[in-house]
Amino acid sequence: MPLATASGWTSRPGSASLRRRSWPISTSAATGGSSCARTPGGTGRHRRATGCPVRRAVSCRRSARSSWREAVELRDGLVGVVTGASSGIGAALARELAAGGMRVVLGARRRARLEDVVTSIRESGGVADCVETDMRVEAQVERLIATAIDRHGRLDALVNNAAVGYLRTVADGRSEEWQSTFETNVLGTLVACRAALRHMLPRARGDIVNVTSASAHEAWPYLAAYAASKAAIYTLSRALRAEVAGLGVRVMTIEVHNAATEFGTNFDPALLPVATRRWVELGLLNPTAGLIMPEDVARAIVFQLSQPERASVHDLEIRAREN
Repeated sequence: MPLATASGWTSRPGSASLRRRSWPISTSAATGGSSCARTPGGTGRHRRATGCPVRRAVSCRRSARSSWREAVELRDGLVGVVTGASSGIGAALARELAAGGMRVVLGARRRARLEDVVTSIRESGGVADCVETDMRVEAQVERLIATAIDRHGRLDALVNNAAVGYLRTVADGRSEEWQSTFETNVLGTLVACRAALRHMLPRARGDIVNVTSASAHEAWPYLAAYAASKAAIYTLSRALRAEVAGLGVRVMTIEVHNAATEFGTNFDPALLPVATRRWVELGLLNPTAGLIMPEDVARAIVFQLSQPERASVHDLEIRAREN
């Protein structure tokens, strides 16, 4: 589960450790202009939420691209969409993909933050655009996918990273927060997958990576709605994988344990110490493990996307290594 450094938990970075839930083999714009497209509200609302540093940009980009080509089969010219890309894992992934030569289109609600990420990528020599996107609004999600296809003529990868969560007991839960959680995390992911698949399936090629959480498989008290939404994403991904089996599209998940992101900055400060103590008691938080960094997760996703077409890393798990 991504966890904000503001949570009161240690912000000490840990060494990342990868685990495979399964490892099957499958047979199957220009840099100028406005940084980020502004999206109108639309009517399709659901029921009502540095991998490569800018410094030494050119040499860093060349080094990253060279190492990719030696190790994996990711090529220049591919096009990817990343949601929740204004900070944390999404921003780190966008930079990492762009450093490897992928043209990226980024979506998130915070327009100014998105433009900052796009600017940093362009200054590093990458190609990036962004679309202001609220995952709760169907028309905005569809426009994000359409923008990538319209500007670049293709879509090779979709990474569904956007998510929200609220720290509450179920007894004190707020309906509007539950609704925002499921609209953003689950329905938004479904809409993005649908829009991407309508382009990928006719081409018999494409990758979808859905970012899930340790809470999808473990009982995290005080995060019941968030955990349920992430469990839904995991099950959705397995069902979708079965639907598209043999059709040229890979569907993968990455399960993220405690990461140094902005998730949790809106948590109730009175409840957070209580929740943290309980998570430690249950073994969900390990005081010796620290946090993984967004760049660690980004590189793990790159690893998934970079596999040859004959292979698929279905479900990957990343956590901080115990010291």
